[in-house]
Amino acid sequence: MTNILSLPLFKRKFFCVGIALAVGALIAFTLPAEALVGKPMAQTAIIINALVMGFVLTIIGVFDWQPVFRIRMHPLWRGAAVAAFVHLDYAITMWPDQPTFWKVIIIAAVFGAVIDLLATQLFGEGQQLLKGMTR
Repeated sequence: MTNILSLPLFKRKFFCVGIALAVGALIAFTLPAEALVGKPMAQTAIIINALVMGFVLTIIGVFDWQPVFRIRMHPLWRGAAVAAFVHLDYAITMWPDQPTFWKVIIIAAVFGAVIDLLATQLFGEGQQLLKGMTR
């Protein structure tokens, strides 16, 4: 019987969530005071979004094929799309200030792409992640 913590999916989960949480906390606690004016829960939202992004990047790594368009989902595009979508709830509060809105979306997309690419390189994707999960 194998240890559940030694399975590739759980290793990917700890990596994605751990890195996302560390960087999310770093960003949240180094925000300038001007960025927090009028947004009392901004720091909490950044940390929660980072956790959600790490979890979703873990799960989405199992799917390496897009059946509708019949293409392989490359980790760069997959991670960027997931991170931008997850951070949309936070970024939408910045909609009146368009440059800041797009800056947040682009930074989130780059961050998600890097995490997904690293997680895929280290732990694999698709069927590789599911090895040892069935009896």
